[in-house]
Order: sequence, then C-alpha cells, then structure tokens
Amino acid sequence: MNIAALIAAQSEEQTSQLFLKPTDDLLYAMDLQDVDEQYMLTDTVFNSCGLDLTSEKPEFRRVVTMDNDGVVIQYLSRYRILFNYKQTCESIWMLAHLLNRQDDRKEYAGIQDRENTLAMKFRVTDRLPSGKLVSLNQRVVCRRFLYISTAPVQYRSTL
Repeated sequence: MNIAALIAAQSEEQTSQLFLKPTDDLLYAMDLQDVDEQYMLTDTVFNSCGLDLTSEKPEFRRVVTMDNDGVVIQYLSRYRILFNYKQTCESIWMLAHLLNRQDDRKEYAGIQDRENTLAMKFRVTDRLPSGKLVSLNQRVVCRRFLYISTAPVQYRSTL
C-alpha cells in the first residue's frame, strides 16, 4: 500500500486493512517488560523525588513530568502498617485483582508467574453530562515483589 491509499481510506474498515493490529500476547509482553524496567528504577525514582527511604514517616507524592513521549505521572507512597505484614501484603494483592471490574473482563492466560503477576483487560463505562454513555477498554498488568520487610507492587495501565 502507498500513502495515497492511506489518505484515500475513509472508513475504519479500510484503514484497518492497511495496518496490522498488535496481538494481546505482544501488548502484554511489552507491558510486563515495562513493569520490570520500572521496578529496577524504584530506588532511583524515590531518590529523585526526594523521598527519604530511611524514614518511617508515612508519605505520599505525585510527580508529573513531561518529555517528548508525553506525560508521565508517578505516584509514590510509603506507609507504616501496624497490622500483620503477611496478611497486609495478601490484602493489597487481592485489591490489585480489580475484581470490581467485570465488564468484558478477560484475564490473560499467558502469564508464567501467576502467583505474583496479573494481566487483564476490561471495559470501563461512564455517562457524560449530556447523558451519552461512553466506554473504553483498559489493559492492566501488575507484578508484586515480596521481600522480608517490603512488598513493592508495580503496575502499568493503558487505555
């Protein structure tokens, strides 16, 4: 196909014939790679945001940066949990399953470490002030890293 054919494509059907859509396997693999890369940068991100890792004081930060690729929003938080560590880790992991998101939910079956990794997509709907119902598909990948005294959870969500 040439550029003239692309410009001439008026309908979504005609346009989709010109491009290959990535498979779920490819999209999830890319998201999982991003999550692993994010995890390797955890200490660097905390330090660059001025979060003191030695302090026991609870803290929350939202850092917004812009670059040529778009906007990056980082949420950083540290909690002091007064409950049983293992039970708390399991509760946080259960919340990460987003069981409230059931519309068109499809869990990705190609995960190797199912105990510590989640991958799913689902539909999110909302009603505009005009009354019109709108929806979009959201894909989420989440991985936890369990240690003796910390349990970072990294996730990536794309629309």
